[in-house]
Amino acid sequence: MLRMVFGYRMQDMVNMEELREKVGMYSVNQLNCYHVLIEAFNIIRFGSSSVIQEKWLQKSNSGYSNRRPNDVKVPKIDHIKCQGFSWFGAKLWNSLPEEIKAIQKISVFKGKVKEYISNHIPSY
Repeated sequence: MLRMVFGYRMQDMVNMEELREKVGMYSVNQLNCYHVLIEAFNIIRFGSSSVIQEKWLQKSNSGYSNRRPNDVKVPKIDHIKCQGFSWFGAKLWNSLPEEIKAIQKISVFKGKVKEYISNHIPSY
C-alpha cells in the first residue's frame, strides 16, 4: 500500500520539517501557540473565561508595574509542573509585539499571529 501525504509518497519524505516547510504546515508546537493566542485574544477582548481574565487583568497591589500597556499579569507558580494555560497564555501574549496585541478584530489578529508564529516560534 502506497501512502501519500500532500502528494508526496511516504518513502520520499526524509525530513518532516522539510515537508512542513514545503507545504506551509505548522509544527505541533506552532499550532499549540496559535490556538493558545487565539483563546487569549477571546479572553481579553470578549471575556470568554472571566476567571482567567480577572487573573490576567488585575492591577498590581503595590501600584508599580513594569508591564507594557497591553501586557497581562503572569500568575505566579509554585512548581514548574504547574505551568498551565493561565501561565503559558500570559507569557505568550506578553511576547507579542504591541501592534498585534492592540488589534480588536479577530480576523485581522489571526492573520498577524500566523505571520508572527511563522517568524518567531520554533518548529520543534
